[in-house]
Amino acid sequence: MKFKFLLFLFIGILITTLTGQETTETIAVFGFKTINIDPSIGLTAHELFKNELVISGAFSVFDTDYSEIQDCYSLDCVVQNCRNFKVNKCIYGSLTALGNKIIVAVNMVDANLETIIFSDQLTASQIEDLDMVIKRLTSALISRKPAGEVITKETVTLVETEEPRRRKNFYTFGLRIGYLFPFGSSYGGESELTSYDFVGLYEMEHFIVEAHFAIRSGDDADEQAIDFSLLYTPLLGDFSPYLAAGLGVHWVDINNYEEEYFYYSDGPSLNLGGGLFAFQTYDFRFVIDLRYSYVFLLDEEADNQHGLTLTLGITHRKESGGGFCFGLF
Repeated sequence: MKFKFLLFLFIGILITTLTGQETTETIAVFGFKTINIDPSIGLTAHELFKNELVISGAFSVFDTDYSEIQDCYSLDCVVQNCRNFKVNKCIYGSLTALGNKIIVAVNMVDANLETIIFSDQLTASQIEDLDMVIKRLTSALISRKPAGEVITKETVTLVETEEPRRRKNFYTFGLRIGYLFPFGSSYGGESELTSYDFVGLYEMEHFIVEAHFAIRSGDDADEQAIDFSLLYTPLLGDFSPYLAAGLGVHWVDINNYEEEYFYYSDGPSLNLGGGLFAFQTYDFRFVIDLRYSYVFLLDEEADNQHGLTLTLGITHRKESGGGFCFGLF
């Protein structure tokens, strides 16, 4: 009985010992090339990487003499020294000063394949942020994932807390005046409706987002419209044609007393068209716009309305961008 107990105890100890054996791969950390920065910071980065790898337990770090590898910054040099050390995986990188910021780049090399198997970089806003950046890069290197995917609350860098930059839009707003020419029996059979279009234009290089509010009136019909359209301008000079397409909502009021035809309804709309911008390089625009619109009225007794609107007008720059109702007011 005692013999069986000792036998089971021995087997248990043996299994525990075998399963607890280290299987980590050995890795060597080479020098970090410094550009526009004190070389001593390269030594600091080298030591920080070694410490983080040791703490992680993912690799067994080969003990290198920094004086032997501090000038080894190329793939060929790293591969050769890896083989000299009889190590398959090696790390090297660079630190580049850009103003007050430091860009830290790291590469992992497979000496057998003679190639870089992982590469990434992060930016430290100051030297004091270097340890956090290296911690993130170490985690990225171990998991073979981009540093942006291994972020935690404890490893957010100061650069990542800064407000990201955005392009500023060039915003103009103004008024276009013209006529809506109905097709067929649309708008109570009116020949034309006077149109007053208030427009706001958020301008990019070749594309413009248009917010558009229109009031149209005739003898027997009235319409109010809100449309949002995307305009494309192929030219960047003072004069450029443009194409336009958009969606919106229109409210139509028909009062045809001769035929006793009355209704008020609303519905979604689409518009297609184009026009011409003049004086694009100035802070105002002269605009000629030709737009076809089709309104799908929701009232079952009302017919859908469609027509062609021709307007011209001027928009001018609004320094701060939109106000109430997308800057139309």
